[in-house]
Amino acid sequence: MFAGLFLLLSCQAPDNVVDDRTAWASWTVADVGPYEAGYRSWTHSYEPALQLGPEFVADFAGTRDIQLNVWYPTEDSDGPPAAYLSGLYLDDAAILDAVAASPAHIAGYPLMVYSHGDMGFGGDSAAISRFFASHGWVVLAPDHTQNTLIDTVQPRPTDHYVHRPLDIGAAVDAIAALADVDPLSEVDTRSYMVTGHSFGCYAVWASAGAHYDEAALDEHCGSLEEGDCTASQKAALVSGALADPRVVSAVTMGGSIRRGFFGQDGHRGVSSPLLLMSGTEDNHGIPESWEGLQDMAEVAWLELVGGCHQSFATGICSSLEPSVGFGLIGAYSLAWGRRDVLNDETVDVRALLEGEQSISDKAIYSTPPPTR
Repeated sequence: MFAGLFLLLSCQAPDNVVDDRTAWASWTVADVGPYEAGYRSWTHSYEPALQLGPEFVADFAGTRDIQLNVWYPTEDSDGPPAAYLSGLYLDDAAILDAVAASPAHIAGYPLMVYSHGDMGFGGDSAAISRFFASHGWVVLAPDHTQNTLIDTVQPRPTDHYVHRPLDIGAAVDAIAALADVDPLSEVDTRSYMVTGHSFGCYAVWASAGAHYDEAALDEHCGSLEEGDCTASQKAALVSGALADPRVVSAVTMGGSIRRGFFGQDGHRGVSSPLLLMSGTEDNHGIPESWEGLQDMAEVAWLELVGGCHQSFATGICSSLEPSVGFGLIGAYSLAWGRRDVLNDETVDVRALLEGEQSISDKAIYSTPPPTR
């Protein structure tokens, strides 16, 4: 169903993948990489209380089950299609249970984690996940239980504001715990890039270390359609346990910071570079918040001319060709991740991220002025 949505960015890989763990630096970020995308999925269970701390055992007791979606590089050229969301969506451009290619990077596979939007699913931005896999990355996208297309609870449980960022860290822990015989045990989980679409942007800010604001929470929680936050939920939010120090790079897509949670200064808690992405047809408050974010450690803003809200997920957009949108999202995200996760200082990457080079008139890239 809707398999065609996932065929974008599925160029055939070259036959000359070189076994050289420095070769990746010569791969152009604007082009599909030399690998095809393999895909695996399994259910992971974790205990939120253990992530939060012993004082939260009573209020966050029990286990939480999340489905993990994982894309990775492969040299296989054919096989059964990947299936997302209990088989509801098929992706002919990703190969189910393909043989993983050897890591193309000295430290192992670099990692990107994706948080889907409200009523979305981990595979709804598969075009970007496949693009990263083609460049030798592993992409991990949990289905956020109780907020996917097939299991959303209305009104949304307030616990979900705690669970969302916890799902990110727990998913990375699951990869880190894989047995040595599993090829994906070679994922470098010591540092990673976190991305998210729409409501997933909230998880990005939280995981990257944005500080929750108690006064803002006191006012905002009372206005949530789900009902007021409990004292324990507020304590969990402000505890600092939702931030993951392994995050070294962040990208938000189609969503801005939620001031009702993070207040006017919470963004300053983010020490990793953060790239905001939006479309001119769906800016989601980024133009209004942009100036207030310019005192972060490092921030930039990419606007897609004609871009819609779904340009960052399913690709459905009447004013921007999906292949163009996905190409730009992939190129800038990969450049951001290569610099921050892989310490890539090649000329092309640096020029792109410093705004000295543009790859399309559909991309408007902004950075704060040098003097603030």
